[in-house]
Amino acid sequence: MIALFIEQWVWKKEEGVAVLKNVKTLVLIIPICLAGAIITINRNNDWKDSATLYAADLEKTPNDARLNYYLGDELITNMLAEHDPVQRNLIAQDIIGYLQKAIAIYPVYEKAHIDLGITYTNISLFDSAEFYYLRSLQINPNNLLSINKLAHLYFITEKYHQAIEYNKRALVLNPDYMFTYSNIGVCYEHLGKFDSAILYAYVAINVDPKFLGSYEILANCYKALGKYDSASKYDALLKEYAPRQ
Repeated sequence: MIALFIEQWVWKKEEGVAVLKNVKTLVLIIPICLAGAIITINRNNDWKDSATLYAADLEKTPNDARLNYYLGDELITNMLAEHDPVQRNLIAQDIIGYLQKAIAIYPVYEKAHIDLGITYTNISLFDSAEFYYLRSLQINPNNLLSINKLAHLYFITEKYHQAIEYNKRALVLNPDYMFTYSNIGVCYEHLGKFDSAILYAYVAINVDPKFLGSYEILANCYKALGKYDSASKYDALLKEYAPRQ
């Protein structure tokens, strides 16, 4: 219709707008325009945010694996931002439902397995988290995210030998990632293997001299070994590099 008006007022062509003066044409066009406008306005409500959009579309296609995954993945952000443990657990149960539905539809949905691991970790169901991380690695043994998440899971559950194993796997895929060297160092520190911890902390510093965690490892390990001069050196570096308050 805009094009027809442009024809009349810009190009001065009368025949275009004449079409709109035809009653039969208007009887056809007006209901279509009204219906389209109503549908569009109603659909606008679905675009409030991503979670609302996915939920609205999931009502129409409940067996869409991607939509179930997308909604579950979107809700993880809400879960991580929620401070009330009761509400966080309720959100987690919704996430688990959507992600498990996605896997039921598409059993090798790698991302859905990882997100289930993240969700179960957040509500401290560590055995379930481990199961889904390991399952994602069966689907793709070189998924760096799964390897890092599993290494972190083993660390927080104090399974330091397994944490070291998976951190070393991560280094094979990404040898320049400083945090992995530091993570291995922390694990060795907890195991009382201070020489190994010091070695990995030095490598981490070589990759990124400004990462405070590496200096903390060195200070702690040298104190444990009774080498207080070296410990003082790295305590001083910690203070030097620490952000000013």
